[in-house]
Amino acid sequence: MPYADLEHKREHDRIRSARLYRAFMKKCHEYLGGFCIECGTAENLEISHNNPEFKEFTVPKRWRKDWDYVIRPELDKCSLRCHEHHVAYDNSLRPEIKHGTLWKYN
Repeated sequence: MPYADLEHKREHDRIRSARLYRAFMKKCHEYLGGFCIECGTAENLEISHNNPEFKEFTVPKRWRKDWDYVIRPELDKCSLRCHEHHVAYDNSLRPEIKHGTLWKYN
């Protein structure tokens, strides 16, 4: 498809990438059951590692990697939790490091 200018191509690529990312996340959520394992909601879901010590990477950041050899093995170590339960779960595992704070990433 010919583009009128480089900016038009960038916008097209951005929209396409966003659509592919949303489809990837939907596939991940379906693979993990589609509901928070704590309360059963299907809203504000996040991928939560069951044991952070075995976490190799953050799944949404590697969304372009191979599903069968990279993504699925990592998802097998995860569960779906709504945001509130994800924060509570992480904080219960490591109370000295609060979820979502800069301290956690230093």
